[in-house]
Amino acid sequence: MDNEIYDEIRIEFGSAVMDVGVGGNYFGDTPKNTETPYGNYHYHVFDDIQIILDGKVVIVTDTSRITVKKGELIIIPASTQHFTDEPESKHSRVCLDIRLKQITGEPDCFNYFKDLIRENALSVLPAGNDIIKSIKEITELRKDVSLTAFCRYKTELYNMVSALFMLLSSQVSADNPTSFTYEKNIKLEDMVFDIRVSKAEIAERLGYSLRHIERLIRKTYGCSLTELRSRSMIEAAKRMIDDDPSVSLEKVINTTGFTGYTALYRAFMKNTGVSPGQYKYNNNEREKIK
Repeated sequence: MDNEIYDEIRIEFGSAVMDVGVGGNYFGDTPKNTETPYGNYHYHVFDDIQIILDGKVVIVTDTSRITVKKGELIIIPASTQHFTDEPESKHSRVCLDIRLKQITGEPDCFNYFKDLIRENALSVLPAGNDIIKSIKEITELRKDVSLTAFCRYKTELYNMVSALFMLLSSQVSADNPTSFTYEKNIKLEDMVFDIRVSKAEIAERLGYSLRHIERLIRKTYGCSLTELRSRSMIEAAKRMIDDDPSVSLEKVINTTGFTGYTALYRAFMKNTGVSPGQYKYNNNEREKIK
């Protein structure tokens, strides 16, 4: 493809080094419903950032379909299975692949950039004028083979990546007006396991948006708040029966926070494969053997 470009630069910030690959087809023509490399599920070993200059594309992951339009960008994290579904016949995008590495024992800068990518993953963001301007400059400079143009080209690549991380930082700052301190981490842990505290109340007490709290809980615990609390309640119920197989199911329900026997039954079937009554019976039989 004549308009296809690819280049790579290395940027160092403190303890972090980024190898940034830049590629894309400018004002390309990709017909719908034809077999292309984008049509199959795949993943990258690097973080993939797609910037849409014209038209739109639909990014499909295992759990979502995300439409990204002209002037927007999306970060697809490393190892995320995805493909681009039926892009418009005329669309234009630039892809950045970012390989982030830690180069010293001090993790501050490395963790900062890593967290910016992770916090904004799979969110559709406005690309911003600075990024679009740099892309247009890069497109023009690629046509000039002079040393002066080459130096300006490298500078624009650097400017584009800097503008990108400024954008990501502003998105996180908007969601996270204060730093996430150790004390706030302790407060979060206290609240997520208290079923009396709603997700909205957690966000309000910590001074974060609801969207940021959802991302923070999933990043910290690997699941949603509902899943986390469900797991905690079923583990508490199992411990009660393990400690005292004669305990009544009514006491288990009242102590652990289940809304009733139906909720307890569903949780036990999903987690253990047996009903709470059968779980109690099995424990009683084990006690007899002892």
